[in-house]
Amino acid sequence: MDLRIDLGGLQEKSAQSFEEWDHAVLDNDPPRAKRARNEVKYLAKQALSGLPISYKETIGGLYLFTNEKSNCFASDHIIYVGLVWRQSLYTRMGNYFDEELSVQDPRLLELDEMSARATIMGRLSVAMPTSKLQTIKGYVVTHMKSRSMSRADTVYLMPASTTKPVLEGAETVLIQAALSCGQQLVNKQKVKAIKTAVRQESLNLALDSLLAWRREGLDRQLSAELELAVQNR
Repeated sequence: MDLRIDLGGLQEKSAQSFEEWDHAVLDNDPPRAKRARNEVKYLAKQALSGLPISYKETIGGLYLFTNEKSNCFASDHIIYVGLVWRQSLYTRMGNYFDEELSVQDPRLLELDEMSARATIMGRLSVAMPTSKLQTIKGYVVTHMKSRSMSRADTVYLMPASTTKPVLEGAETVLIQAALSCGQQLVNKQKVKAIKTAVRQESLNLALDSLLAWRREGLDRQLSAELELAVQNR
């Protein structure tokens, strides 16, 4: 089973379309901006089209955004740990790479927050000229969140059809394990208490996920450290 997405490859393919989109903004050319936006969305759909059918059918799971270019013990190697409940991983990844397009443009990280926000606002305003300002502002907030995750170049997936408490427990375990290894996650504030009734099941899911991701390419040394941190809970 393919448990990873090459986000870095998608970012490289999307770079020219983002540049075209920015040129369209400078020229205040809505049709051109819309074409560029649609091209970015098309590339995202292509990247997701290779996922196994199980990713569309299995409701629930975990995912991990990582920066494989960095040293495995650098503080920015693990970017984000997340869960999916009441929808499939395919749908959630579709939201990231189709709707929250800024995760595909790491160049936004080169800008300060105000400039990045202005760039995203300009892109959306010109590409969506008939949308209400409040609607666009809502999209900008979402894009700014996904901008912080564009440092990642790989996404690991783990389909898991189970209860929300189990998924939340596994997510918390993985976040705490990453933090104990010195990782500065985007969502470190999501740490919660794990319900006693699902503690062991959550620990097992976290360990199973790490084992599967290691097989898919997650750094073995870091994976071993994370597994040890999980087992010591």
